[in-house]
Amino acid sequence: MQLNQRAYALLEKYSDGLAQACGQTRTDRYFSLTDPKETQLRDAMLEDSTFLNLITWLDVDQIQGQVVNVGNLAAAQTQGVPDGCLSGDVAAEGEIELSSKAFAIVNAKARAAGSWRGIAPVDLMWYAKAGEEELKVEAFGCKLIVSDVLDVDPKGGSVMTHKIKFLVTSPDFVRLGGVPYLESALTQKLTG
Repeated sequence: MQLNQRAYALLEKYSDGLAQACGQTRTDRYFSLTDPKETQLRDAMLEDSTFLNLITWLDVDQIQGQVVNVGNLAAAQTQGVPDGCLSGDVAAEGEIELSSKAFAIVNAKARAAGSWRGIAPVDLMWYAKAGEEELKVEAFGCKLIVSDVLDVDPKGGSVMTHKIKFLVTSPDFVRLGGVPYLESALTQKLTG
């Protein structure tokens, strides 16, 4: 990971302050945080918009999956007889289900951007798992849209969750198991 000078300086300042707050004299060693200190640190990070702009990913509890129509592919016909295929437009979307704790991080990112709509599109990566099988899925340029913020179970008994829908907006589109869904010839002019 490459950092610019400003990001490096902020991380150094953060590391020094954290070490000092935890009673450490050296910042080149690992140290642990007590639960109260971790909570204070998390709250401070959520309020600091300078630091939030450095966050480019979010580790979520789970991503809810659904079957998504990613394209219109039809058989070409000559005089009613199948004769190859025609590729149509493509689109992909999904939904992330977050705990309230994870939602607070994304909400702070929205605050730093000035609004939810102001959040720049993000790249998402997750592993689709079923039993022993696993598939790496990547979606690029995902525009986040809040969907079920107020959908809370009044009986309680489980963790309150929030759903954030996303639309894939980048020409890089989607990769399944590291393989692009779209041919590079289609996206070459769009990506440069």
